Order: sequence, then C-alpha cells, then structure tokens
Amino acid sequence: MNIRAVFSDVDGTFLTSRQTVLPGTIEAVKKLEERNIPFTIATGRAPFGMYPILDDAGIRCHVISCSGAVIMSPDRKVIYEDSIDRETAIELESFLRQSSYSGSWGIYTPSDWVTQTPEHPAIVYETILARATCRR
Repeated sequence: MNIRAVFSDVDGTFLTSRQTVLPGTIEAVKKLEERNIPFTIATGRAPFGMYPILDDAGIRCHVISCSGAVIMSPDRKVIYEDSIDRETAIELESFLRQSSYSGSWGIYTPSDWVTQTPEHPAIVYETILARATCRR
C-alpha cells in the first residue's frame, strides 16, 4: 500500500480517553516521519489547545484546527485561515453577552479564547483538556 499522508482526529483517536498519547502512537508517528509520510492532526480545538499535547509527545506536525478554519504549519505559522472579520466578531460577542442564551460559548483565534462563562462546566473541562486559559 502506498500511503501518502496520515490524518488523525484527536479525542479518542490520537488521545486516549484519559487525554494521553500512547507510546505506540508516538512511535507510529515517528515511523511515518522516517518514511517522509506527513502526519496531520485534524480537530475542532484551537491550535493553542493542541500544542502542549504535541510538545509532550515530541511531535511536530501540521494542525488543522477550529474544524478546518485554521491550518498551522509544523513551525506554528498560520498557512490557511478562514475566519470572520474583527467587526463581525465584536458584533457576535456583543450579541452573545447581551442575549439570554444560557449555554456556554467561546470565540477562538489561533492564539486566544474569549468566553463570558469561564466557570461553566464545559469551559472548565475544555481548559483542562486543552491546558489552555480563556478570558472574559
């Protein structure tokens, strides 16, 4: 079989249910690297939520993040971004802050995370998973 690239989701695929990368997974990625087969993470998480995990595993790779809206190179430079403009983001944030929406929400950039409800259980859980911080 001629494998030209490998893409992996994160939760339950690249990471175990305990949010760790198995030694066998790290070894498999290193073998791909030895064979010059690109390995890419694809996730709904923001890039900053993946880097601590990749650093711990000693893996440098492309990261498709924010459900495809941002693609980062192995040296962590944005190589593709399809995002809303700043004015729209400000309007959206204002709307969410003033609405009676009772759930949690977050607005991500490649390097930042804004939420009105950092104490919400879903946000707390995500900060633990991503080893990231958010701001109000």
